[in-house]
Amino acid sequence: MCADESKETSGKRVLVVDDDRDFRDFCKMVLEKDGYQVSVAHSGQEGRDLARSERPDVMLLDMMMETWSEGSNVADELRSSPETKDIPIIMVSAVDMQNPVTDVEDVDGFLQVDYYLVKPVKPEDLLLRVKEALKGS
Repeated sequence: MCADESKETSGKRVLVVDDDRDFRDFCKMVLEKDGYQVSVAHSGQEGRDLARSERPDVMLLDMMMETWSEGSNVADELRSSPETKDIPIIMVSAVDMQNPVTDVEDVDGFLQVDYYLVKPVKPEDLLLRVKEALKGS
């Protein structure tokens, strides 16, 4: 990582919400190595609570946790709240809705997210989307 990239990521906070411990650990390792501060949540409810209390700069959110729609429900709630509506959300799922790395258009309110990543996620794709989300916020 060059000095300019270190300045970009230093102090930026990322919240990872996923019920898969291995994926949370992977994200935490990749992001911290790149200079981000990372918090993790194990469920949608914990993710909602941390998003409200910590106000992360960007959020990685699993689509399917306890229920198939838990992630999209969390995204909808965060988008409808004035204090969290501007947090960039990157939805992560094993379900490939289009391409491995793609922008998601809000189709009739289905997904209230900024980006979509398909698992398994390559480290470089994860870092790219987080950086893009931060630039867009």
